[in-house]
Amino acid sequence: MSRRDRAARAGAGYGPDPATPFPAGEGGPGFQQRQPVAPFPRRERRPGRLGLAGLAALESVAEPLAVFLTTRGCLLVLAYAATALFPKTAYAAKAWPFGGLFDPWVRWDSAWYLQIASEGYVYRPEAQASTVAFFPLYPLLIRVAAPILGGPVSAGLVISDVALALALCCLYQLAARRFDRDVARRSALLLSCYPFAYFLGAVYTEGLFLLLAVAAFWLAERRRWWLAGLAAGLAGATRLVGATLGPALGLLYLEQRRYRPREVRPDALALGLAPLGLLVFTLYQYLAFGDPFVTLKSAWGYYNLFEQGPGRLSLSGFGPGNYDLLLAVNLAVAVLWLLAVVPVFRLLGPAYATFVLLSTLIPLSHQLESLGRFTSVLFPVFVVVAYRVRGRLSFGLLLSASALLLSVLTVLFASGYPVV
Repeated sequence: MSRRDRAARAGAGYGPDPATPFPAGEGGPGFQQRQPVAPFPRRERRPGRLGLAGLAALESVAEPLAVFLTTRGCLLVLAYAATALFPKTAYAAKAWPFGGLFDPWVRWDSAWYLQIASEGYVYRPEAQASTVAFFPLYPLLIRVAAPILGGPVSAGLVISDVALALALCCLYQLAARRFDRDVARRSALLLSCYPFAYFLGAVYTEGLFLLLAVAAFWLAERRRWWLAGLAAGLAGATRLVGATLGPALGLLYLEQRRYRPREVRPDALALGLAPLGLLVFTLYQYLAFGDPFVTLKSAWGYYNLFEQGPGRLSLSGFGPGNYDLLLAVNLAVAVLWLLAVVPVFRLLGPAYATFVLLSTLIPLSHQLESLGRFTSVLFPVFVVVAYRVRGRLSFGLLLSASALLLSVLTVLFASGYPVV
Protein backbone atom coordinates (compact mmCIF):
# COMPACT_ATOMS: atom_id res chain seq x y z
CA MET A 1 0.00 0.00 0.00
CA SER A 2 1.41 3.38 -0.98
CA ARG A 3 1.77 6.29 1.38
CA ARG A 4 -1.00 8.11 -0.50
CA ASP A 5 -3.39 5.21 0.07
CA ARG A 6 -2.50 4.99 3.73
CA ALA A 7 -3.07 8.72 4.10
CA ALA A 8 -6.46 8.45 2.42
CA ARG A 9 -7.51 5.62 4.71
CA ALA A 10 -6.36 7.56 7.76
CA GLY A 11 -8.25 10.71 6.64
CA ALA A 12 -11.42 8.64 6.32
CA GLY A 13 -11.32 7.95 10.03
CA TYR A 14 -9.62 4.59 10.25
CA GLY A 15 -6.18 3.02 9.75
CA PRO A 16 -2.74 4.18 10.85
CA ASP A 17 -1.62 7.67 11.36
CA PRO A 18 -0.20 8.95 8.07
CA ALA A 19 2.86 10.08 10.02
CA THR A 20 3.77 6.39 10.58
CA PRO A 21 5.13 4.75 7.42
CA PHE A 22 3.93 1.26 8.34
CA PRO A 23 1.18 0.03 10.67
CA ALA A 24 2.38 -1.70 13.78
CA GLY A 25 -0.74 -3.85 14.11
CA GLU A 26 -4.10 -3.18 15.59
CA GLY A 27 -3.74 -1.44 18.90
CA GLY A 28 0.03 -1.36 18.55
CA PRO A 29 2.25 1.69 18.52
CA GLY A 30 1.69 4.04 15.65
CA PHE A 31 -1.97 3.13 15.16
CA GLN A 32 -4.55 5.81 16.00
CA GLN A 33 -8.32 5.20 15.84
CA ARG A 34 -9.92 8.43 14.58
CA GLN A 35 -13.47 9.38 15.33
CA PRO A 36 -15.81 10.10 12.40
CA VAL A 37 -16.25 13.76 11.62
CA ALA A 38 -19.52 15.19 12.92
CA PRO A 39 -21.98 16.19 10.16
CA PHE A 40 -22.47 19.85 9.27
CA PRO A 41 -25.06 21.32 11.62
CA ARG A 42 -28.44 21.88 9.94
CA ARG A 43 -30.17 25.21 10.06
CA GLU A 44 -32.84 25.19 12.71
CA ARG A 45 -36.38 26.11 11.73
CA ARG A 46 -38.21 28.93 13.39
CA PRO A 47 -41.65 27.62 14.15
CA GLY A 48 -42.80 30.99 15.41
CA ARG A 49 -43.07 32.57 11.96
CA LEU A 50 -45.14 29.79 10.45
CA GLY A 51 -47.28 29.61 13.54
CA LEU A 52 -48.07 33.33 13.54
CA ALA A 53 -48.87 33.31 9.82
CA GLY A 54 -51.16 30.33 10.24
CA LEU A 55 -52.87 31.94 13.21
CA ALA A 56 -53.44 35.16 11.26
CA ALA A 57 -54.89 33.21 8.33
CA LEU A 58 -57.18 31.32 10.70
CA GLU A 59 -58.40 34.52 12.34
CA SER A 60 -59.08 36.13 8.94
CA VAL A 61 -61.55 33.33 8.26
CA ALA A 62 -62.84 32.58 11.76
CA GLU A 63 -63.89 36.15 12.65
CA PRO A 64 -66.01 36.86 9.56
CA LEU A 65 -67.54 33.37 9.75
CA ALA A 66 -68.44 34.05 13.38
CA VAL A 67 -70.14 37.27 12.30
CA PHE A 68 -72.00 35.40 9.56
CA LEU A 69 -73.17 32.57 11.80
CA THR A 70 -74.28 34.89 14.58
CA THR A 71 -76.21 37.39 12.46
CA ARG A 72 -77.62 34.83 10.06
CA GLY A 73 -78.69 32.55 12.88
CA CYS A 74 -80.48 35.39 14.66
CA LEU A 75 -82.29 36.42 11.48
CA LEU A 76 -83.40 32.85 10.77
CA VAL A 77 -84.93 32.54 14.22
CA LEU A 78 -86.49 36.01 14.05
CA ALA A 79 -88.04 35.44 10.62
CA TYR A 80 -89.40 32.03 11.60
CA ALA A 81 -90.88 33.49 14.78
CA ALA A 82 -92.47 36.26 12.73
CA THR A 83 -94.24 33.79 10.46
CA ALA A 84 -95.33 31.67 13.44
CA LEU A 85 -96.57 34.49 15.68
CA PHE A 86 -97.81 37.09 13.21
CA PRO A 87 -100.22 36.38 10.37
CA LYS A 88 -98.85 36.67 6.87
CA THR A 89 -100.59 38.94 4.42
CA ALA A 90 -103.23 37.27 2.28
CA TYR A 91 -101.03 37.63 -0.78
CA ALA A 92 -98.01 36.13 1.00
CA ALA A 93 -100.00 33.13 2.23
CA LYS A 94 -101.22 32.44 -1.32
CA ALA A 95 -98.03 33.19 -3.23
CA TRP A 96 -95.51 31.41 -0.96
CA PRO A 97 -97.18 28.44 0.80
CA PHE A 98 -93.89 26.67 1.55
CA GLY A 99 -93.86 26.78 5.35
CA GLY A 100 -90.95 25.79 7.57
CA LEU A 101 -87.75 27.52 8.61
CA PHE A 102 -86.80 28.76 5.16
CA ASP A 103 -90.21 29.96 4.00
CA PRO A 104 -89.64 33.60 5.13
CA TRP A 105 -86.72 33.92 2.72
CA VAL A 106 -88.72 33.23 -0.42
CA ARG A 107 -90.57 36.47 -1.10
CA TRP A 108 -91.44 38.74 -4.02
CA ASP A 109 -88.74 38.56 -6.73
CA SER A 110 -87.66 35.17 -5.40
CA ALA A 111 -90.54 33.65 -7.38
CA TRP A 112 -89.13 35.06 -10.62
CA TYR A 113 -85.70 33.57 -10.02
CA LEU A 114 -87.20 30.19 -9.17
CA GLN A 115 -89.36 30.31 -12.30
CA ILE A 116 -86.34 31.08 -14.48
CA ALA A 117 -84.42 28.23 -12.87
CA SER A 118 -87.26 25.80 -13.59
CA GLU A 119 -88.64 26.98 -16.94
CA GLY A 120 -86.06 29.29 -18.52
CA TYR A 121 -86.70 32.76 -19.92
CA VAL A 122 -89.97 33.97 -21.37
CA TYR A 123 -90.62 37.33 -23.02
CA ARG A 124 -94.19 38.51 -23.62
CA PRO A 125 -94.24 42.02 -25.16
CA GLU A 126 -97.94 42.39 -24.40
CA ALA A 127 -97.54 41.44 -20.74
CA GLN A 128 -96.64 43.84 -17.97
CA ALA A 129 -93.81 41.66 -16.71
CA SER A 130 -91.53 38.94 -18.09
CA THR A 131 -88.81 36.80 -16.57
CA VAL A 132 -86.25 38.21 -18.99
CA ALA A 133 -86.09 41.30 -16.77
CA PHE A 134 -83.77 39.33 -14.44
CA PHE A 135 -80.15 38.45 -15.10
CA PRO A 136 -79.16 34.80 -15.62
CA LEU A 137 -76.24 33.75 -13.40
CA TYR A 138 -78.12 33.27 -10.12
CA PRO A 139 -81.05 31.25 -11.56
CA LEU A 140 -78.58 29.25 -13.64
CA LEU A 141 -76.69 28.26 -10.48
CA ILE A 142 -80.01 27.33 -8.84
CA ARG A 143 -80.87 25.10 -11.80
CA VAL A 144 -77.52 23.32 -11.59
CA ALA A 145 -77.58 22.89 -7.81
CA ALA A 146 -81.26 22.00 -7.37
CA PRO A 147 -80.91 18.24 -8.06
CA ILE A 148 -78.06 18.06 -5.53
CA LEU A 149 -79.55 20.24 -2.79
CA GLY A 150 -83.12 18.95 -2.81
CA GLY A 151 -84.91 21.48 -4.99
CA PRO A 152 -84.69 25.05 -6.27
CA VAL A 153 -85.72 26.74 -3.00
CA SER A 154 -83.06 25.03 -0.88
CA ALA A 155 -80.52 25.51 -3.69
CA GLY A 156 -81.21 29.23 -3.87
CA LEU A 157 -80.85 29.64 -0.11
CA VAL A 158 -77.62 27.63 0.05
CA ILE A 159 -76.11 29.63 -2.81
CA SER A 160 -77.02 32.93 -1.14
CA ASP A 161 -75.73 31.89 2.29
CA VAL A 162 -72.48 30.40 1.03
CA ALA A 163 -71.87 33.46 -1.14
CA LEU A 164 -72.53 35.78 1.82
CA ALA A 165 -70.13 33.86 4.07
CA LEU A 166 -67.38 33.95 1.44
CA ALA A 167 -68.05 37.64 0.75
CA LEU A 168 -67.57 38.49 4.43
CA CYS A 169 -64.26 36.60 4.45
CA CYS A 170 -63.04 38.51 1.38
CA LEU A 171 -64.23 41.81 2.84
CA TYR A 172 -62.45 41.10 6.12
CA GLN A 173 -59.16 40.36 4.37
CA LEU A 174 -59.53 43.36 2.07
CA ALA A 175 -60.13 45.76 4.98
CA ALA A 176 -57.41 44.17 7.11
CA ARG A 177 -54.94 44.55 4.25
CA ARG A 178 -55.80 48.23 3.89
CA PHE A 179 -56.11 49.04 7.60
CA ASP A 180 -56.21 46.53 10.45
CA ARG A 181 -58.28 43.69 11.86
CA ASP A 182 -60.37 45.98 14.01
CA VAL A 183 -61.61 47.88 10.94
CA ALA A 184 -62.10 44.56 9.15
CA ARG A 185 -64.26 43.15 11.94
CA ARG A 186 -66.31 46.34 12.20
CA SER A 187 -66.85 46.37 8.44
CA ALA A 188 -68.22 42.83 8.49
CA LEU A 189 -70.50 43.68 11.42
CA LEU A 190 -71.87 46.84 9.82
CA LEU A 191 -72.61 45.12 6.53
CA SER A 192 -74.25 42.13 8.23
CA CYS A 193 -76.44 44.39 10.41
CA TYR A 194 -77.36 46.86 7.68
CA PRO A 195 -81.16 47.40 7.78
CA PHE A 196 -81.60 45.84 4.33
CA ALA A 197 -79.12 43.00 4.87
CA TYR A 198 -81.93 40.43 5.05
CA PHE A 199 -81.79 40.33 1.24
CA LEU A 200 -78.26 38.96 1.36
CA GLY A 201 -79.48 35.58 2.64
CA ALA A 202 -82.79 35.41 0.77
CA VAL A 203 -83.48 33.92 -2.65
CA TYR A 204 -82.19 37.09 -4.28
CA THR A 205 -79.05 37.98 -6.21
CA GLU A 206 -77.58 40.25 -3.52
CA GLY A 207 -75.46 37.63 -1.75
CA LEU A 208 -73.93 36.35 -4.98
CA PHE A 209 -73.33 39.84 -6.37
CA LEU A 210 -71.68 40.96 -3.13
CA LEU A 211 -69.27 38.03 -3.30
CA LEU A 212 -68.31 38.72 -6.91
CA ALA A 213 -67.87 42.47 -6.34
CA VAL A 214 -65.72 42.08 -3.22
CA ALA A 215 -63.74 39.25 -4.82
CA ALA A 216 -63.02 41.40 -7.89
CA PHE A 217 -61.46 44.14 -5.76
CA TRP A 218 -59.76 41.65 -3.43
CA LEU A 219 -58.08 39.91 -6.36
CA ALA A 220 -57.21 43.19 -8.06
CA GLU A 221 -55.50 44.47 -4.90
CA ARG A 222 -53.27 41.39 -5.14
CA ARG A 223 -52.70 42.06 -8.85
CA ARG A 224 -54.34 38.83 -9.89
CA TRP A 225 -55.98 40.61 -12.76
CA TRP A 226 -57.27 37.71 -14.82
CA LEU A 227 -59.23 36.34 -11.88
CA ALA A 228 -60.42 39.85 -10.98
CA GLY A 229 -61.67 40.36 -14.54
CA LEU A 230 -63.45 37.00 -14.42
CA ALA A 231 -65.20 37.92 -11.16
CA ALA A 232 -66.28 41.25 -12.64
CA GLY A 233 -67.60 39.51 -15.75
CA LEU A 234 -69.67 37.12 -13.64
CA ALA A 235 -71.01 40.07 -11.65
CA GLY A 236 -72.17 41.58 -14.94
CA ALA A 237 -74.16 38.39 -15.55
CA THR A 238 -75.75 38.73 -12.10
CA ARG A 239 -76.96 42.34 -12.05
CA LEU A 240 -76.94 45.31 -14.40
CA VAL A 241 -74.73 47.36 -12.10
CA GLY A 242 -72.06 44.70 -12.46
CA ALA A 243 -71.02 46.72 -15.49
CA THR A 244 -69.70 49.39 -13.10
CA LEU A 245 -66.88 47.09 -12.01
CA GLY A 246 -65.15 47.50 -15.38
CA PRO A 247 -64.30 51.21 -15.08
CA ALA A 248 -63.70 50.84 -11.33
CA LEU A 249 -61.10 48.10 -11.85
CA GLY A 250 -59.59 50.10 -14.70
CA LEU A 251 -58.95 52.99 -12.33
CA LEU A 252 -57.46 50.63 -9.75
CA TYR A 253 -55.11 49.21 -12.38
CA LEU A 254 -53.94 52.68 -13.36
CA GLU A 255 -53.52 53.59 -9.70
CA GLN A 256 -51.25 50.59 -9.18
CA ARG A 257 -49.25 51.64 -12.29
CA ARG A 258 -49.07 55.23 -10.95
CA TYR A 259 -50.99 56.45 -14.00
CA ARG A 260 -47.95 55.91 -16.23
CA PRO A 261 -48.80 54.42 -19.64
CA ARG A 262 -45.30 52.97 -19.93
CA GLU A 263 -45.93 50.74 -16.93
CA VAL A 264 -49.05 49.13 -18.41
CA ARG A 265 -48.50 45.39 -18.84
CA PRO A 266 -50.27 42.67 -20.87
CA ASP A 267 -52.33 41.79 -17.78
CA ALA A 268 -54.35 44.94 -18.53
CA LEU A 269 -56.13 42.81 -21.16
CA ALA A 270 -57.87 41.05 -18.26
CA LEU A 271 -60.05 44.13 -17.87
CA GLY A 272 -61.72 43.10 -21.11
CA LEU A 273 -63.39 40.26 -19.22
CA ALA A 274 -65.40 42.69 -17.08
CA PRO A 275 -68.17 43.49 -19.61
CA LEU A 276 -68.44 39.95 -20.99
CA GLY A 277 -71.26 38.86 -18.68
CA LEU A 278 -73.50 41.72 -19.77
CA LEU A 279 -72.52 41.32 -23.43
CA VAL A 280 -73.26 37.59 -23.46
CA PHE A 281 -76.70 38.15 -21.90
CA THR A 282 -77.40 40.91 -24.43
CA LEU A 283 -76.43 38.57 -27.27
CA TYR A 284 -78.71 35.89 -25.86
CA GLN A 285 -81.63 38.32 -25.85
CA TYR A 286 -81.02 39.15 -29.49
CA LEU A 287 -80.75 35.50 -30.56
CA ALA A 288 -83.73 34.33 -28.49
CA PHE A 289 -86.13 37.25 -28.87
CA GLY A 290 -84.79 39.34 -31.75
CA ASP A 291 -84.12 42.34 -29.50
CA PRO A 292 -80.94 42.84 -27.45
CA PHE A 293 -82.68 45.18 -24.99
CA VAL A 294 -85.74 43.22 -23.90
CA THR A 295 -84.43 43.26 -20.31
CA LEU A 296 -84.83 47.02 -20.18
CA LYS A 297 -88.25 46.82 -21.85
CA SER A 298 -89.47 44.20 -19.37
CA ALA A 299 -88.99 46.38 -16.30
CA TRP A 300 -92.26 47.31 -14.64
CA GLY A 301 -93.89 49.31 -11.88
CA TYR A 302 -91.05 51.70 -11.15
CA TYR A 303 -91.60 55.04 -9.48
CA ASN A 304 -89.37 57.55 -11.27
CA LEU A 305 -88.70 60.55 -9.07
CA PHE A 306 -87.49 62.70 -11.97
CA GLU A 307 -90.56 62.05 -14.11
CA GLN A 308 -93.33 61.72 -11.55
CA GLY A 309 -92.11 64.14 -8.89
CA PRO A 310 -91.95 63.71 -5.11
CA GLY A 311 -95.72 63.50 -4.55
CA ARG A 312 -95.69 59.95 -3.15
CA LEU A 313 -92.92 60.55 -0.64
CA SER A 314 -95.25 60.86 2.33
CA LEU A 315 -93.92 60.86 5.86
CA SER A 316 -97.34 61.36 7.44
CA GLY A 317 -97.44 58.05 9.29
CA PHE A 318 -96.11 54.54 9.53
CA GLY A 319 -97.94 51.28 9.17
CA PRO A 320 -96.83 47.84 8.11
CA GLY A 321 -96.07 47.96 4.44
CA ASN A 322 -96.51 51.72 4.05
CA TYR A 323 -94.94 51.86 0.64
CA ASP A 324 -94.82 55.64 0.33
CA LEU A 325 -92.74 55.79 3.50
CA LEU A 326 -90.50 53.05 2.15
CA LEU A 327 -89.91 55.08 -1.02
CA ALA A 328 -88.84 58.02 1.14
CA VAL A 329 -86.48 55.77 3.10
CA ASN A 330 -85.00 54.47 -0.16
CA LEU A 331 -84.41 58.00 -1.37
CA ALA A 332 -82.75 58.95 1.93
CA VAL A 333 -80.47 55.92 1.72
CA ALA A 334 -79.48 56.78 -1.86
CA VAL A 335 -78.65 60.36 -0.84
CA LEU A 336 -76.52 59.12 2.06
CA TRP A 337 -74.62 56.77 -0.24
CA LEU A 338 -74.01 59.57 -2.74
CA LEU A 339 -72.68 61.76 0.07
CA ALA A 340 -70.41 58.89 1.11
CA VAL A 341 -68.67 58.95 -2.28
CA VAL A 342 -66.33 61.76 -1.15
CA PRO A 343 -65.02 60.01 2.01
CA VAL A 344 -64.74 56.76 0.03
CA PHE A 345 -62.63 58.62 -2.54
CA ARG A 346 -60.38 60.12 0.13
CA LEU A 347 -59.90 56.91 2.10
CA LEU A 348 -59.96 54.13 -0.50
CA GLY A 349 -59.29 55.91 -3.78
CA PRO A 350 -61.10 56.68 -7.06
CA ALA A 351 -61.75 53.05 -8.00
CA TYR A 352 -63.94 52.33 -4.97
CA ALA A 353 -65.63 55.73 -5.21
CA THR A 354 -66.50 55.10 -8.86
CA PHE A 355 -68.06 51.77 -7.97
CA VAL A 356 -70.25 53.35 -5.27
CA LEU A 357 -71.20 56.36 -7.38
CA LEU A 358 -72.22 54.50 -10.54
CA SER A 359 -73.94 51.68 -8.65
CA THR A 360 -76.11 54.25 -6.87
CA LEU A 361 -76.83 56.57 -9.79
CA ILE A 362 -77.83 53.88 -12.29
CA PRO A 363 -80.86 52.59 -10.34
CA LEU A 364 -81.69 56.03 -8.92
CA SER A 365 -82.00 57.41 -12.45
CA HIS A 366 -85.17 55.41 -13.12
CA GLN A 367 -86.60 54.11 -9.82
CA LEU A 368 -86.88 54.55 -6.07
CA GLU A 369 -87.88 50.97 -5.42
CA SER A 370 -85.23 48.61 -4.00
CA LEU A 371 -82.56 51.26 -3.46
CA GLY A 372 -82.05 50.04 0.09
CA ARG A 373 -81.48 46.56 -1.28
CA PHE A 374 -79.16 47.81 -4.02
CA THR A 375 -76.99 49.73 -1.55
CA SER A 376 -76.55 46.69 0.69
CA VAL A 377 -73.79 45.39 -1.63
CA LEU A 378 -71.81 48.66 -1.85
CA PHE A 379 -69.23 47.48 0.67
CA PRO A 380 -66.75 50.43 0.46
CA VAL A 381 -69.20 52.59 2.42
CA PHE A 382 -69.21 50.11 5.32
CA VAL A 383 -65.41 50.07 5.36
CA VAL A 384 -65.28 53.87 5.55
CA VAL A 385 -67.82 54.00 8.38
CA ALA A 386 -65.94 51.27 10.24
CA TYR A 387 -62.74 53.30 9.91
CA ARG A 388 -64.28 56.63 10.93
CA VAL A 389 -66.43 55.46 13.85
CA ARG A 390 -63.71 54.28 16.21
CA GLY A 391 -65.24 54.92 19.62
CA ARG A 392 -66.63 51.85 21.34
CA LEU A 393 -69.76 53.65 22.54
CA SER A 394 -70.50 55.41 19.25
CA PHE A 395 -69.93 52.26 17.23
CA GLY A 396 -72.08 50.23 19.62
CA LEU A 397 -74.95 52.71 19.33
CA LEU A 398 -74.69 52.78 15.54
CA LEU A 399 -74.61 49.00 15.31
CA SER A 400 -77.52 48.61 17.74
CA ALA A 401 -79.70 51.08 15.85
CA SER A 402 -78.90 49.39 12.54
CA ALA A 403 -79.62 45.93 13.97
CA LEU A 404 -82.95 47.15 15.38
CA LEU A 405 -84.05 48.45 11.98
CA LEU A 406 -82.87 45.22 10.40
CA SER A 407 -85.04 43.26 12.82
CA VAL A 408 -88.14 45.33 12.04
CA LEU A 409 -87.70 45.08 8.29
CA THR A 410 -86.96 41.35 8.51
CA VAL A 411 -90.23 40.75 10.34
CA LEU A 412 -92.14 42.76 7.73
CA PHE A 413 -90.39 40.99 4.87
CA ALA A 414 -91.07 37.54 6.36
CA SER A 415 -94.74 38.47 6.89
CA GLY A 416 -95.11 39.31 3.22
CA TYR A 417 -95.12 43.10 3.28
CA PRO A 418 -93.47 44.80 0.28
CA VAL A 419 -90.34 46.12 1.99
CA VAL A 420 -88.31 45.62 -1.17
